Amino acid sequence: MSTTSYQRRQTPASKRAPVKRKSRFGCVLTLLIIAVLTGALIIGAVRVNRYLSETSVFNNGRISKAVQLYEPDIAQAAAANGIPDYVLILEAMMMQESKGRGGDPMQASESHYNTEYPKKVGGITDPKYSIQVGVAFFADLLEKAECTSPNDTNNLLLAIQGYNFGDNYIVWARENYGGYSVENARVYSQIMEQEMGWESYGDPEYAASVMKYVEANR
Repeated sequence: MSTTSYQRRQTPASKRAPVKRKSRFGCVLTLLIIAVLTGALIIGAVRVNRYLSETSVFNNGRISKAVQLYEPDIAQAAAANGIPDYVLILEAMMMQESKGRGGDPMQASESHYNTEYPKKVGGITDPKYSIQVGVAFFADLLEKAECTSPNDTNNLLLAIQGYNFGDNYIVWARENYGGYSVENARVYSQIMEQEMGWESYGDPEYAASVMKYVEANR
């Protein structure tokens, strides 16, 4: 009995399917997509890190570098308004208002001291002018609150809360409660919500939040 051996036939080279090669365009596109995704991740990480570094919960209440850059302007405006001892207070207020970001870091656009820009949220677009307006307004509030120094805590809190609510709060709090408290700030906020027909009015814990920054940076 004979044995037949079978061998695999090899396809002649001339009949083989051509080897597919990746186009240069495909490689470039892939690298571009990877670069874009990597960049997005880096930008996201930077933003998260900045948020964590500027939020009092995570940064132990430290004044941010963005606010520190404005310290010379804050000091100059404070001296011009006769309140040179309140620079740290003002920096803490800027932290609470904006973390030192934007064209109106003191959020002072709606103040009556603003005479150069629209009196609406975000109206001021010049940070230095924002500081001048905000400091002038705060100096007025300190006088109305009869605050004698940064250590005059009760009257200082009254003035700081007035920066958020407006100076009418100072008069109201004095007449009805003898001064500031977080509780009466909440009451005032509710009253103003009803009068204005708004869903919310100001931040009743504004003064307390500002003082957390002050205490952490003394």
